[in-house]
Amino acid sequence: MSSNLAALDATIPAKPASNYRYMAIFLIAMAITVNYIDRVNIAVATPTLMTVLGLSASQMGVLMSAFFWS
Repeated sequence: MSSNLAALDATIPAKPASNYRYMAIFLIAMAITVNYIDRVNIAVATPTLMTVLGLSASQMGVLMSAFFWS
């Protein structure tokens, strides 16, 4: 049985590496960057959001914790 596996492994050609993994890494990095920028913008706008939307400090804390979970 092991001789059949060895023969099978010898006949399968190796695939060249594709560039999909680099594109996936790039897209993930861009998503993380956008998330960071959004988090900073929300943190700067927190006092204004609290007054405009009429949120308490605890409600704003729940809203800000959404970025922790994302």
